[in-house]
Amino acid sequence: MDYFAHDGRKNLIVEIAKAHKSKLILSTILSTCASFAGIGVLAAINDAITTDISDAWQALYLLGLIIMMFLVGFLSQFIFSLLGAKVVRSLRESMFQRIINTEFSTLDTIGGHRLLATLNSDVASIAHALTMAPMLFFNLTTLLLCFLYLGYLSVVHLLLLLSILVVAVTVTWFMMRLGNRYFSILREHEDSLFGFVQQLVDGGRELSLSAKRSDFFLNKQALPCMADVYHADVKAAKYWSLSRNWANAMLFFALASVVLSAKTWLPTNIEIISAFLLVITYLIGPLTSIMNSFEGLARGKVAYSKIKSLQIAVSQDLPQHEQPSPLPSTIKITNLTYSYPQKEDDYSFQIGPVTMELPANEVSFICGGNGSGKSSFAKLINGLYLPHDGKIEIGEWSLRSHNVQAYRALFSTIFSDFYLFDTALNSQGNPADDEQINALIEKLELTDKVKVDQGRLSTTKLSHGQRKRLALLLVFLEDSPYYILDEWAADQDPYFRELFYKTLLPELKRKNKTVLVISHDEQYFHVADNLFKFDQGKLVSHITQKHQNGTSLTEQTQNTSST
Repeated sequence: MDYFAHDGRKNLIVEIAKAHKSKLILSTILSTCASFAGIGVLAAINDAITTDISDAWQALYLLGLIIMMFLVGFLSQFIFSLLGAKVVRSLRESMFQRIINTEFSTLDTIGGHRLLATLNSDVASIAHALTMAPMLFFNLTTLLLCFLYLGYLSVVHLLLLLSILVVAVTVTWFMMRLGNRYFSILREHEDSLFGFVQQLVDGGRELSLSAKRSDFFLNKQALPCMADVYHADVKAAKYWSLSRNWANAMLFFALASVVLSAKTWLPTNIEIISAFLLVITYLIGPLTSIMNSFEGLARGKVAYSKIKSLQIAVSQDLPQHEQPSPLPSTIKITNLTYSYPQKEDDYSFQIGPVTMELPANEVSFICGGNGSGKSSFAKLINGLYLPHDGKIEIGEWSLRSHNVQAYRALFSTIFSDFYLFDTALNSQGNPADDEQINALIEKLELTDKVKVDQGRLSTTKLSHGQRKRLALLLVFLEDSPYYILDEWAADQDPYFRELFYKTLLPELKRKNKTVLVISHDEQYFHVADNLFKFDQGKLVSHITQKHQNGTSLTEQTQNTSST
């Protein structure tokens, strides 16, 4: 269940209670019974102190209450803990599913460091809060029943006790609010800190090479951010420590007030005073636990608000619509436009409008200078970005927001900044056959570098060029009808560059694959059936080449308007 998918005004605890009503009712009944048993134990001990009755039946009664309190309390808290563990698992699963279902452009805007902070910090805070909830409920039930028992003994002294506790709770509430405020500030600083952690990992080589850069990064950026985190954490801890100790001090003050009042202006017999002393002393433990639970719940509340603010997708499975048939078909692009989100007065880069076709079973190249929009256009073609205007069609099938998952499944892509997974999958999404993998490993000359076992590669820690060959291996095994290869040959030596253009691409074409290659290698442009040139986000030229036995026979040039 996705607990983040509900109206943001609703409380997480309320949503959990609705989803697990029966277990909560059972646990509540058991907690109440355990608390009653605890009150019975206190009453029996008080009777033993204040009366002369002392026989075997009284001892057995007391022992029975203690055993009941232990067994019922254990069962109640175990059910609560089981429920908490289930909810925590659901939270983690739904967070992963939500991130996977969220549009890449949205994730790009959020930033990887914020997602890491959420997965590492926020989910952990919510999990901690939920694991504290069972004991909190048990202690609150115990507190309520103890007050009812004290009211049964003496309403007047209970009112005196409650009046003192009302003052204590009011002051505690204000201190808790201040602590909670600094938790929110702390969480914002943690986002920045995770950003610097990401820079530290991703920019490790550059920082190692430049003493000036590493000094500036450490002393002017990272360490000041750590100081902000430290100060917010200390201030939050200060107010929460004050609230805990204030509550304990006021409980002892209430205890002293009850005793003194009984000796002066509210005379009461010794049995009642003894019971008040026993019960209030007993309540110190539950009250301390309650205060600690409130601190964990406050952190959980801040974390929950942070997750809700990210506005990532719900974790439900997206509908898989029927794919176009037959495949592959020509990809038709008509008046396609896309603009990157603009921040304040920053320049916003735009793709298009672009009108073109990527013919089925052909190899098409896109060329152009750096920043001309080649990679951005590729992300539109494979559905990673959804166009703001225009349309993409495969046969009679058009890309729409409701069928984007099915559309993306048609493509296998290697980006220039690719991520290399360690498991090879086949077209059904299962681990690929080891024999097929080894054949490709041998073809790409990685036999002495990588071994495979049940589809899993022994390592991905290779040179960048070797990692690109492994990435090519993975997408070949996926056997998709459409391939997008973004500057794959840029980091290869001459031998593998030649292998890529003159062996592997023709091989894909013979398998009736439609291939789009982003390339700067002009000496291999003759391999392409179609050559598209981009400049400043627009298609400016298109060359169609016909081939026979690997030789270019004719060329037809089309100039495309840049408006």
